[in-house]
Amino acid sequence: MKEKISEFLDKKSKEINKLAEIYPEKKSLIIDYEELEKFDLKLAEDMLQNPDATISLFEEALSDLKIPMQKADAKFYARFTNLPDANFVPVKHLASEHINKLITVEGIVNRIGDILPKVSTGKFVCKSEFPDEKVRISAPLQYT
Repeated sequence: MKEKISEFLDKKSKEINKLAEIYPEKKSLIIDYEELEKFDLKLAEDMLQNPDATISLFEEALSDLKIPMQKADAKFYARFTNLPDANFVPVKHLASEHINKLITVEGIVNRIGDILPKVSTGKFVCKSEFPDEKVRISAPLQYT
């Protein structure tokens, strides 16, 4: 899959070079989902069904590119726009079925807060049968 992503990004070399010129003011490559879908339908479907892994592969491929004028520590991000209408979910209808899926929501941000720490190790206690057990939690929020 990474080869397909690299092939897709090669076609966006002008946009990537422009992005490198204005780095660090802008760090994200905006990718039109419909363009990706026309390039490779399976890759586009993977994006919707497994966005964490697929976006990570896009960002790895961006890091692997030899971009002129790129600073040594430059980190670029892949952002997707123009998702299919079927992926639009009103905020009031968000449910567990949408976890780990790429969806579109619409709304107005009226307040922002601090970023809170994420749990990396949790301790679960069952008072009736089992002794204390520590569980390591890794991305994307899976128990190991």
